Amino acid sequence: MNSRLNIDCLWAVALLLAIGCGDSSQHYSDPVLDDLDAASAQPAVVPYKTIGGHALDAHVFLPKPWTSSDRRVAYIWLHGGGFVTGSPQAGYELARAVSARGFVVILPEYRLSVLEGPGTKINASIADSKSIVRWVRRRAEQLGIDPNRVVAGGHSAGAYLAAAGAILQDFDDGGDGGVRAGPDALLIASGPFFLDGPFLPRVIPEQLTLEDVFPLNHVRPGLPRSIVIHGAKDKLVDPQYAADFAAAMTAAGNPSEVRLIEDGDHFFLSPPELKQRFFGEHLAGLDDLFPAS
Repeated sequence: MNSRLNIDCLWAVALLLAIGCGDSSQHYSDPVLDDLDAASAQPAVVPYKTIGGHALDAHVFLPKPWTSSDRRVAYIWLHGGGFVTGSPQAGYELARAVSARGFVVILPEYRLSVLEGPGTKINASIADSKSIVRWVRRRAEQLGIDPNRVVAGGHSAGAYLAAAGAILQDFDDGGDGGVRAGPDALLIASGPFFLDGPFLPRVIPEQLTLEDVFPLNHVRPGLPRSIVIHGAKDKLVDPQYAADFAAAMTAAGNPSEVRLIEDGDHFFLSPPELKQRFFGEHLAGLDDLFPAS
């Protein structure tokens, strides 16, 4: 497959942070969620997983009004950053817009890859994308969500991880079993689903091949419905990625559609009208997948 990623730009966007692998044993933390307060202007930040002595946090945004007895739609959004940088804070503005429409929004941390030598690689990030879905379902009664209406999404690398978590059948951490890890729908944006080019293979561990982590190599019937948002002028990830993803999913009997934003680039940051359209496509997509309640 010909590379369709602007690798130099991705490299500039995605350097710096890395989290060591550490001990492979892990356990779910059991945070007290009984004190969640929808009136707070800030998200609740609670650990959803501890691995290698490092806690990964979930940033939870609640609609107003909200009670734990609700059965809201949950939207899990994973940040971008080329698999090596980024944080949940990147999604705060979107999360506030989405929660204001009645959805419970969860922005998780996930383990980031190191490019040189041994250490955390993309398989750990995929495992975390599965763990957060299970965590949300396990705590549905405290979060006030319907465990059968969990939407996974994200931007760029986060979109890839949401799709990989839904499609790839491996990459579970020990102790993750017992609760379904696949989301009930996908709402993803600007995703580099093929990981081609000279940079991205460096986030693949030696024991795996690129083909092992290509979600489209593993598409099968019975996967969740998906909506793919992409900018028509994206210079980092070619819009053809979105079309290929939707075509593969649809061919396997899984409804999927692309929502192309004509003037959109990769980040949708400016002008303000473009950002608002990006947010609007998320809100419309969530309403189409599962209307808020």
